[in-house]
Amino acid sequence: MVEMKARDVIFPLTFDSEVSQFMMEFVAKAKLTRLPIALMIGILWLVIGANAQAEKTPRRVLILHGTNTLLPANVIVERMVRETVSAAAPHPIDFDWEAFDAPSLSNPSYESVFAALLQQKYRDRKFDIVMTVQPPALDFVTKHRAQLWPEAAVVFFGVSEDSMRKRSLGRRMTGVTGKIDFAGTLRMAFSLQPNASRVVVVSGVTETDQSWIPLVQNALRSLKGQAKITYLTNHSLPEILKTVSNLPGNTVVLYTSMFQDAAGRTTIPRDVLTQLTSVSAAPVYSFFESFMGLGIVGGAMTNFDNIVQRVGKLVARILAGEDPDKIRVEPPAPTIPTVDWRQLKRWGLNEKFLPPDTIVQFRRPTLWEEYHRQILGVAALFVLETLLVVALLVQHRRRKRAESTNERQCIELLHAYSLASMSAAKNHAILDALPDVMFIQTIAGVYVDCHFKAERDLLMAGRLSRQEHERSASCSAC
Repeated sequence: MVEMKARDVIFPLTFDSEVSQFMMEFVAKAKLTRLPIALMIGILWLVIGANAQAEKTPRRVLILHGTNTLLPANVIVERMVRETVSAAAPHPIDFDWEAFDAPSLSNPSYESVFAALLQQKYRDRKFDIVMTVQPPALDFVTKHRAQLWPEAAVVFFGVSEDSMRKRSLGRRMTGVTGKIDFAGTLRMAFSLQPNASRVVVVSGVTETDQSWIPLVQNALRSLKGQAKITYLTNHSLPEILKTVSNLPGNTVVLYTSMFQDAAGRTTIPRDVLTQLTSVSAAPVYSFFESFMGLGIVGGAMTNFDNIVQRVGKLVARILAGEDPDKIRVEPPAPTIPTVDWRQLKRWGLNEKFLPPDTIVQFRRPTLWEEYHRQILGVAALFVLETLLVVALLVQHRRRKRAESTNERQCIELLHAYSLASMSAAKNHAILDALPDVMFIQTIAGVYVDCHFKAERDLLMAGRLSRQEHERSASCSAC
């Protein structure tokens, strides 16, 4: 049954004769309303079709990295961004990605050449949102967006809260700030190494590498006079590796990043860190979550997962039609104290000095933690077998006891039978020795009992008894 509305009347379309007659009469009386109804239905159909088409049309998002997109950390971040944004957005999304990745600080023409390349490459493509990762990408977009993407919203992340305070945002720009907690990392290091007297900072020479140095210097102010501070930030990688291999054990090594060393050699920060931790004579600390497992003790880690989740929700809000200018820049997520359990054991660092909320990764489980199910299973089987053995022993003991009791009773019965047999034989012997007839009489001569062996003896006893009785009577008469 389908319902239609004409003016203020709602009526069903059926094939019943009475209703069909009613419809014909109603339409005949409302001929003038046919055109508006048809027009309204047509407009509604066009609107629905347009909305359906809009739902199917993917939105375009450009992700611009400040460094090489092939770096492991950037690959992880980009994958997380794609998954999170696609899951949160109300529309399908087509992603493009680029990397600003300036080769060196001494090439001022690179930026204008890169802008011209993007303009030529995407001249026929309009982006709804441009996402920037790290400060160099945000600086580039802020400077060239009017030329490249004047109408696109800009969503940034991977930029510190302190850095954002020094910047002025343009229209339709918002994002999520980050926090690099060097102070928290150093507090962790000195809580684990209370006798440390030296801090060595290792970094590269690119703009990104050098951007960490002021933040580190600010965090180290509280240690002024407490520890000697050395910066290995303008050295070749072999020089740095040789230096850290000869450090005393009471040293804290703080690694930021190295995209290029002083000799001009392009490097991957993770690879540099792996080499650094393998030769260092002192514990190494850092702040990137992706560095965990590469030999560092730990640090106050930036929670990239939390940041990316919030960025995804923010992008979804913009794609849903919310004005970016009305979305405030979100503050950074709190850092998470994180350590590598294996490195604590390697350097003999005491875990009890860590904050209570510290996450300990790569902890080797105890025998119980790793095999508790198997241990419980074996224990249960052992207990069950023990109970069965005990039950069998109890049953065996009871059986032995019953057999012993039965044997004793048999012996007693045999003994009793033997005694009874001996008594019967004795009695027969006594009886056999007695006379054939025996009388028992009182002193007065009264017969009270008699014994005889055979019936014939009984007859004899009767005769003897009468004779004796007569003799007694005659004697009495005399």
